[in-house]
Amino acid sequence: MFWSFMLAMLRLLKATIYASVLGALAASVASSGRAAEQASSGPISPAAELSAASFRVEPGYKVTPVASEPLFANPVAFCFDPQGRVFVAETHRVHHGTEDNRNHMDWLDDDLAAQTVAQRRAYIERRMADKLNHYTESSELVRLLEDRDGDGVYDHSSIFSDGYQEIESGAAAGVMWVGDRLLFTCIPDLWELRDADGDGQAEQRKSLATGFGVHFALFGHDLHGLVEGPDGKIYFSIGDRGLHVETPNGVLSNPDSGSVLRCNPDGSELELFATGLRNPQELAFNELGDLFSVDNNSDSGDRARIIQIVEGMNTGWRMSYQYLPDRGPFNREKIWHTKNADQPAGIVPPIAHLSDGPSGLVYYPGTGMTDDCRDSFFLADFRGAPASSGIRRFHLEQEGAGYRLANDKMFLEGILATDCDFGPDGNFYVADWIEGWNGTGMGRLYRVADDDPKLVEARRESANALKQVPTLKSEQLIELLGNPNMRVRQAAQRKLVAFGAASAQPLTELAHQTDANQLSRIHAIWALGSLATHDAGLFDVIATLCEDADAEIRNQAARTLGRAKSPPETERSEFGAVLAKLLGDSSLRVRASAATSIGSLGYQPALAELLKAASDNAEVGDAIVRTGIVMGLAGSQSDANLIDAAKKADPAARIAIVLALAKQKSPRVGNFMADDSEAVALEAARAIWDTPIVAANGALADVLNKVSPTNEPLARRALAASQAMRAANYLQGVIHFALNPDASDAMRDHAWELVSHWAAPSSRDPVHGQWRPLEPQAADEVRDAMKQAWPSIKQASGANPTGAIVAAELGLPAALAQLPELLEQPNLDAKFQARAIAALEHADDAVAERVIEFGLRSPDGVVRSAARRLLAERFPAKAIEPLASAANDGETRERQAALALLARIDLPAAHEVLAAWMTRVEQGDCPQELLLEVLEAAQSATDKSLVERHKKLIDQQAVSGDLASLYAAAVAGGDSTRGEQLFLSNESLSCRRCHSLTPGEQLVGPSLADVGAKRTRQEIIESVTRPNAKIVEGFQTTSMLLDTGTVVTGILRHEDDEKAVLLNADGKEVEVELDAVEDRAQGLSAMPEDLMKFMSQRDLRDVVEFLSSQRNASASSDAGPEPEAGHEIE
Repeated sequence: MFWSFMLAMLRLLKATIYASVLGALAASVASSGRAAEQASSGPISPAAELSAASFRVEPGYKVTPVASEPLFANPVAFCFDPQGRVFVAETHRVHHGTEDNRNHMDWLDDDLAAQTVAQRRAYIERRMADKLNHYTESSELVRLLEDRDGDGVYDHSSIFSDGYQEIESGAAAGVMWVGDRLLFTCIPDLWELRDADGDGQAEQRKSLATGFGVHFALFGHDLHGLVEGPDGKIYFSIGDRGLHVETPNGVLSNPDSGSVLRCNPDGSELELFATGLRNPQELAFNELGDLFSVDNNSDSGDRARIIQIVEGMNTGWRMSYQYLPDRGPFNREKIWHTKNADQPAGIVPPIAHLSDGPSGLVYYPGTGMTDDCRDSFFLADFRGAPASSGIRRFHLEQEGAGYRLANDKMFLEGILATDCDFGPDGNFYVADWIEGWNGTGMGRLYRVADDDPKLVEARRESANALKQVPTLKSEQLIELLGNPNMRVRQAAQRKLVAFGAASAQPLTELAHQTDANQLSRIHAIWALGSLATHDAGLFDVIATLCEDADAEIRNQAARTLGRAKSPPETERSEFGAVLAKLLGDSSLRVRASAATSIGSLGYQPALAELLKAASDNAEVGDAIVRTGIVMGLAGSQSDANLIDAAKKADPAARIAIVLALAKQKSPRVGNFMADDSEAVALEAARAIWDTPIVAANGALADVLNKVSPTNEPLARRALAASQAMRAANYLQGVIHFALNPDASDAMRDHAWELVSHWAAPSSRDPVHGQWRPLEPQAADEVRDAMKQAWPSIKQASGANPTGAIVAAELGLPAALAQLPELLEQPNLDAKFQARAIAALEHADDAVAERVIEFGLRSPDGVVRSAARRLLAERFPAKAIEPLASAANDGETRERQAALALLARIDLPAAHEVLAAWMTRVEQGDCPQELLLEVLEAAQSATDKSLVERHKKLIDQQAVSGDLASLYAAAVAGGDSTRGEQLFLSNESLSCRRCHSLTPGEQLVGPSLADVGAKRTRQEIIESVTRPNAKIVEGFQTTSMLLDTGTVVTGILRHEDDEKAVLLNADGKEVEVELDAVEDRAQGLSAMPEDLMKFMSQRDLRDVVEFLSSQRNASASSDAGPEPEAGHEIE
């Protein structure tokens, strides 16, 4: 019986039908709108029990399932209320209403152009008019889980709230219990949900703010991260889907990057707190009230970033970078790197790089776990497959005004975790997505605990303290401010604030008690800050703490004084003077907080002290101090004051002034383009173009040929500003730059590219790729400018012929006449020769024939192919014989190009040549490297018989389903260079997010540094098109039922004909004889199964060619060291 039971359980794990049925059930419930419908009560699923046994966790800890399917599904985030009930944000709109630009690159321009949610909805209604039901069929929902019998296992579920299924609705991504209500984030709204009658269903639903998600961007870049701050405000985040939110105080707009926002619990006083993020899915405060997130990487070789989030900061990401092959300034200017000299001064760099799939994040409250967890953050590292995913634990230490990464390690492995949190019982909980990227229709919740009696008692004490808080008096609550558990301290602080004025005196006494516990004093300051918003006199109390001997008390007092935004003028001056003194404090943390608060108060007399602080910070270069100073200057000074002060300021102070002017969006920042310091001018250029400050574009463009052309960040922006000015003198300036031999070839080519498209420029700006359309201009104006510059262009063409070629492409007669002579220059690079030949498409016949004759004699196949292309375009009848000859006898690339050109000639003789090649395909006699070209030529031919023969062949392949037949055309003949570009940069494929080309570096999947040496081309094709057919050892979770009745579960490290080696939950290798295995089940690959939806056969062939060339002999085995990165849900 036991064996039969275990066999059934393993088959349960294997059965995709089971997952499909549950997924369909969940989707049905989600879309039904019946919010009161109950899921049947029942025990934990056997699959959840088996999974828990397979996880690897730190020694001493035990993983126990407390909820599982069918009670809930697809959990993105969860939270607890004080009674221990669980609210789960469930998503059911993955690819069923919530889109991802990588699947719709045809609408990317529309998405980049959208600046409001209404504009996004409008383009969807326009483009998908006949499929709008797709966007409204499935609803996001909030699930309520209850443990009704008190045994520690959740046995009852209900739908707390649903109906989130508008065309513009995003994913359910954040939940937090506040007081007597639930806050819920689901694009485009921050919702407040109330269950007034206690029946487990939210009857009242109110949008506290709307306008989030102006873009689709990437799936998972949603509205999330709800957390309560030490100031009693609600902080939350949005990914780079952006926002445009109308509030009673004006519009908050940050459409092109991720943000952190804060508001009062009722949604009032909503404000932007930080920008420049990519996808900060979760936020967490440490015990000192500092805010952190781990921001996801962009799959371009960059790494996920641990970020300290401070008021007014920008971390440098823009949504449009995702669609630049090199990610633009994010890579070029090392924005994602840790602190370095090449970064923009206006960003706060990351603390460190950690994980690649950051999702849930929580700070350890201080009790209930082992001592090594002290001051730790727990991070869900989601990578698409459980084998490489789990929970990380990391520790930060103070450094300057910020932090450094002290250590990190995997705490829990083998689980595809989306979120983690501490419950009111003091235990640690983890949500399990289970498998894949799109949701299985299942979900699980696990408790992770060390049952050492001392730790059990510590958890019990903190749980009891939390329960007692609502009934305690102020003196008892004051005592709890020193509790070792942060959540107990927070609850006590919250209750003291609720008491109002009665709490002021005991809090004041505690805050000034120098021998008291430091954390209790800090909580007293935070509570006083909240009370002071109703009793401004309490800010006087806080101000006196700015002279405390404890630097952290001074820091907290200075930070809290920033909340005194509207006191009487005399008090504002008094507080500002106190803060100004702190700008020279020995603690950099104090300096940063004081500077920020000066800006909040608008204390103008602090100008000199702020500029001195900027100068003092020059050597250390503390970005958080600099951000505080910039906030201080921007908030306290007029732009006229700043311009005047800059006359006597040193470069470090002038940079701070430039950044402050950028915050103010003042056109006067253009004054600094003429600054003696190139560093200052560069920051001014960034301020003008990146903010943007359109009125200052002229000042930026004017310096194009006055600054060093080797300063590429400045030059790129000056070139872009010149193009944006749309005037002849600026066009001439760009041409002048392009002719500058001191500029790099890449920058000169970039300038010529702008000239080439000057009349009809791209609507995406040339620096960031953002949507900034420009007015078209007459092509004659561009030709006139090129005509004036022609003597210089001609003279420079020997060293760099791009200008001459561009002039010919623009139809300049002198250039067209010059090109044949240019082509015949000795040692001219083949790429220039080929482009020059193509530029002569509209030359007169004599010139064209001369060039074709020259090109056909070239020793380079690329040049010969270009000549044949011109021949086919100008003289198609004459081209058939040389093309047929080239298809038979040329180099591979020439043969391929010749076949493609024959398909474009609509003449019987060309059809005959292609028909003969199609016969070779049908007879199996066609060289494999030409197979794709023949098939494409037949498919696109005007000869109907060729089209029919192509269709018949493809239909036969589809019926057979045979991999070798279906993808025979992709085996050989690919373009390795293009394949590399697809691998590294193609957004729809995103290969690089999971696979490294560095030997031994494993991300979500194995390193492919030596895949060409280890896998045949057919095996590579199988891995791409059918990723679950064979999962690489070291990345496959496997469960085996042995003939003894034992179940062995772990990551498959190695397998041969006789035995398998699994890495079990304890991190030990277990050897299993295959003869003893009665049944087995394996997890799915993290690699998407539908990649061919986004790839053509040509794409696949090119990728195969590239990967086949990866034969790095030093690459380590597939099952090498612990993975270092992974992925988010996107």
